[in-house]
Amino acid sequence: MTREKTTLSQLKSFPLKSADILRGKMDASEFKKFILGMLFLKRLSDEFDLKREVIKKDYGHTGPELLEDKTTYGETFFVPVGARWHES
Repeated sequence: MTREKTTLSQLKSFPLKSADILRGKMDASEFKKFILGMLFLKRLSDEFDLKREVIKKDYGHTGPELLEDKTTYGETFFVPVGARWHES
């Protein structure tokens, strides 16, 4: 069985086709609200993870309770355990 190579145009259209499947019959203007919200939450979680790694590196010897203290993160949004992107 010979497998065809994926073209660049097929690869570019894949995310759009996937989004169409996910949104179903929902209007694009409604759908974008969900997507923008998810992108915002993903960005918050990514920034939180970066800050968490810096804290681990700088203060890792002080224990895990420091990593779960909201005040440790300064101006970075604190993301609770159940809401972290990699845990969902």
